[in-house]
Amino acid sequence: MKQYIFIFSILLFGNTILFAQSEDAYPYNLVDKNRIILQFETSATDVEREAVFNQINSKTKTHIIHIPSPELAIVQTTNRKNYPDFKSFISRLKAMPQVSYVGLYLTNEAGHSFGILNQVFFKIKKDKLSKNLFNKNIFKKYNYKKHATLNDIYTIPCRDGYEALSTAIALNALPDVEFAEPNYLINPQVHTDDQWFERQWALQNDGTPFQGNGTPGADMSVTDAWTITMGDPSIKIAVMDSGVDTLHPDLVNNLLPGYDAFGTGTNGYPTPNFSSDGHGTACAGIIGAEADNQIGTAGVAPRCKLISVRMFFYADTALGIPFDPPIPYSTSEVLSEGIRWAWQDAGADIQSHSWGLDDIFMAILPGEPAMVDDAIEQAVTQGRDGKGSLLFFSSGNADAAPIWPGRTPKVMSVNATSMCDERKTPTSCDGEDWTGSWGENLDFGAPGVEIWSADMTGELGYFVNDYTPRFNGTSAACPQVAGVAALMLSVNPELERDSCRHLLSATCDKVGGYAYDIEKAYGMWSEELGYGRINAYRAVLAASTGFTNTTTPDETTYAIYPNPAHSQLTIHYKSAKDTYIQLLNTLGQQVYYAPYDSSATHFTIDVDDLSAGIYFIIIKNKQEQIVEKVMIR
Repeated sequence: MKQYIFIFSILLFGNTILFAQSEDAYPYNLVDKNRIILQFETSATDVEREAVFNQINSKTKTHIIHIPSPELAIVQTTNRKNYPDFKSFISRLKAMPQVSYVGLYLTNEAGHSFGILNQVFFKIKKDKLSKNLFNKNIFKKYNYKKHATLNDIYTIPCRDGYEALSTAIALNALPDVEFAEPNYLINPQVHTDDQWFERQWALQNDGTPFQGNGTPGADMSVTDAWTITMGDPSIKIAVMDSGVDTLHPDLVNNLLPGYDAFGTGTNGYPTPNFSSDGHGTACAGIIGAEADNQIGTAGVAPRCKLISVRMFFYADTALGIPFDPPIPYSTSEVLSEGIRWAWQDAGADIQSHSWGLDDIFMAILPGEPAMVDDAIEQAVTQGRDGKGSLLFFSSGNADAAPIWPGRTPKVMSVNATSMCDERKTPTSCDGEDWTGSWGENLDFGAPGVEIWSADMTGELGYFVNDYTPRFNGTSAACPQVAGVAALMLSVNPELERDSCRHLLSATCDKVGGYAYDIEKAYGMWSEELGYGRINAYRAVLAASTGFTNTTTPDETTYAIYPNPAHSQLTIHYKSAKDTYIQLLNTLGQQVYYAPYDSSATHFTIDVDDLSAGIYFIIIKNKQEQIVEKVMIR
């Protein structure tokens, strides 16, 4: 399996910025005169479709890619040098009775491109005047209809890419339209790149050769969190991915009925054509593989329930060129519908998204995709009966800031850490040559290197033994945090989304030796790992003890850093009387004791004279007791 994130083609929507301009302002000079998208009438036979391809091929050399869902063909031609010739070519294709739609491709100077599909979607503003104007037939000149499932979304069919562009432009010029946009074919990224429990360093890192000779204690303290809960079956996590092997023996008991957002009836099962189809199964295994069943691995939340939402599938050729790894495909309608179905129909509390769109592909779009953003907005505000669904996204595997949608304010973006508690880079201790995205809009880090997890059963998937030992990337880090959030909701299902985000951030370990010197909403933040590396034990303990009843982070959070420590440990704690600090070794012997000055904001312990190893720090007063594992090097 490749160690980097997989570039893939996915059908998305653009924003309204460019479409709000006049038609003349649209950069039609970006039209790729050698590439189009063809869709056929549903009544067209295979013979009739082949006749169309043969007619195109008789005029010029042609490569054709067939995409099954939605059913379309990408046609690559050559020698169409001038614009009038290209327009004439499109007109001839439209005149064929078997052809229902001819779409355009736009390509910029850097070679990045996207296609335009056969629908425009729009949404009316929610104010009363806009709704009245809409109801007074101002929009009747468009052959629109209400979307079957997406809330408040209307769709307009188009005959060609120019019509789709002009329709979106015209609708966005209307003051009563919130957004309008066509389907786009673009290239975002998927971020990947029991019997094996002793190899799951993310759960409990002992620094063994089986775990990559990492730093003992450089883990998420999941086994400590399990002393409180291993999850509750009432908590449901949706794996928003390529599908999950619903027959996998380590997953089958934790899987609820899934969903194929393409409408092709797989019920969340992948289309098992390529090793990469194991992507969703590996993500599911990280979150919720069954524990204590004498096989395989254990998930972070092994007693919670999983829901597979199939949102993309793989193909291994493009323009006649084979790809390794293959490229996933989806549609923006599918992405939006999958997000909606997960919270509205399936009642998922949490969504784990190990995919995103890199800025090199976003650059050619008019802005961030509005329709998917709208689906996210509804999930985080209306999900869980108004408490808000928790949406986690991988940050991306590039030496740059987190990518969309992970960087949007309403979701949480996860970077990858090594087994030595470092931000994943080519120089981190694992030795693998890839980098996790970092910087502005990053929330936190989680293990994402050489992660053991479930794989497609049999000869499918990444390996042939039903498990993969090296699922890598922020794709692997994202489901780790989704699992921790599931443990938090297991002990406190009434936690609102913002409260859960607050606790996840405030209880992170400040690892890596980075400068956590930027004050943000939930505490001190660093560019490398956001609020730090996730600590499941602290997060679950905070959720169970109700740390969310006050309003400001300084009054509700504590921090112990750096962890691992070299010469000093610093404790930041809310003001309290009669609080003391105690440090114990693994034998329970007290090696340090001191009162905490309630008027101070920080407390420092010198640990130079202590032996390297694992210790437990206790912060205790009449109101509460906090126990935290620390590592001294």
